[in-house]
Amino acid sequence: MKFIGIDLAWTYKNETGLCVLGDTGQVEYLDALVYSDEAIAEKILSYGHDDLCIAVDAPPCYRQSDRGKGSRPPCDQGQISWTQAYAIYGKS
Repeated sequence: MKFIGIDLAWTYKNETGLCVLGDTGQVEYLDALVYSDEAIAEKILSYGHDDLCIAVDAPPCYRQSDRGKGSRPPCDQGQISWTQAYAIYGKS
């Protein structure tokens, strides 16, 4: 099994971190670049479709249109649960 860690950038101008660990824990890939969504998907798919464990570090409750406006959505303020946040923001 391979383990893939993705630390998504806050904006498209910042670097996203990607790390791939092999089944014995060896680092197979480690970099931080400005990736497009497609480039991230291509990198993941280059390791196959089977036996992947993927972890993503990202604020799950911001829409792209909300970023950079200086406002915090209700889920970031602790006013709604993560399940509600997905229902509101995850389908945009």
